[in-house]
Amino acid sequence: MIKRSDFYYFCKLAFCFTVIVVLSMELILKLPRSILIVLNNVDIIIGILLLLDYVIEFFYTQNNLNFIKMNIIGFLAVIPTDIIVLLFCIPSLSEYIVTYKIIKFVKLIRIMILIELCRDILNRLIKITLFMYSIIGTFITTYIGAIGIEIAEGISFEDSLWWSFVTATTVGYGDITPTTILGKCIASILIVSGTVFISILTGTIVAKVMKKTNKDQDYKKKVISEIKEKLDDFDELSEEEIKQIYNVLKGLKK
Repeated sequence: MIKRSDFYYFCKLAFCFTVIVVLSMELILKLPRSILIVLNNVDIIIGILLLLDYVIEFFYTQNNLNFIKMNIIGFLAVIPTDIIVLLFCIPSLSEYIVTYKIIKFVKLIRIMILIELCRDILNRLIKITLFMYSIIGTFITTYIGAIGIEIAEGISFEDSLWWSFVTATTVGYGDITPTTILGKCIASILIVSGTVFISILTGTIVAKVMKKTNKDQDYKKKVISEIKEKLDDFDELSEEEIKQIYNVLKGLKK
């Protein structure tokens, strides 16, 4: 196994994030053909670099079969969706194919897998706490749900993002309702996922508040215990020390 530096993981994280942005732009925005070609070229270049990384890692690893099992999904995710069309230099056909929902969902699945790869890389670079994980999970769930419902229902991304937010938070105003079977399936998954992540986020915040409260109570008990010890020798206390005790007790009372 090759030893990787932090710089390597930062580069891989930047590449994966760039592909996520490119795929999101292709799915969300109505872009002219010239910009679509540029985005596809970026996807291809980064995809080739990431594929080379997998190939090199494959040859250097000791257990090739285990490596394939562990990385097959990530390997497929970095392959550009339109690579065959672009290799044959048919941009008009590429623009035509992208309009199909099946191709859009392939890109959506790639985004989901790449997000998971980014999370794994971040875990190697920094320690992700449960609080951070719940925030990131809530954001990603809302974002993926918005793209999915935009594809399934054919509504604008602004409306789908609003719908995804109110659905994930279980508010559900009902101003936008899925009508297709696929849209209803996405809504069901989003409701369950949103409930889980929101519950984790709420529970984490409550736990932090309770922990701080317990620390404050422990501090008060410790200070009062020290004051009691001093009061046992009350006759030996100076006026200045009595004033200090008074000020401390007054501060604890606030």
